[in-house]
Amino acid sequence: MTNQYEKLDLLAIAGGEAVKQVDFRLAEAIENCLDPNTAPDAVRKITLTLVLKPSADREKAELIYKVETRFPGDAPGMDMVAISRNKKQGYVPAGRQMDIEELLADDEHGPAGEIVNLETGETT
Repeated sequence: MTNQYEKLDLLAIAGGEAVKQVDFRLAEAIENCLDPNTAPDAVRKITLTLVLKPSADREKAELIYKVETRFPGDAPGMDMVAISRNKKQGYVPAGRQMDIEELLADDEHGPAGEIVNLETGETT
């Protein structure tokens, strides 16, 4: 009795698992395209690698599949940090409005003295 073999296709590999993995990674690629933190024009790559390793008698072969992705990382972020010459240290969120007196106030010596506009030379 001879064996009847069916034609191998991608959907048959591991009961369709290889195709499921590609589909899953494709959905991830779409999400990455929609992510505002990534570059909109960057390439997203999905690779399905199939490796056949025949046995010595050539009666069977090990079929190894692997799905790999290459997506762009997050785009660089930016924020503004207020820096003063007093001993206070900390983060001031960019959206918070501060006046110049608050920025230059010195806890040890009271409010800042004159503020000089370097462009005009005027003091306040």
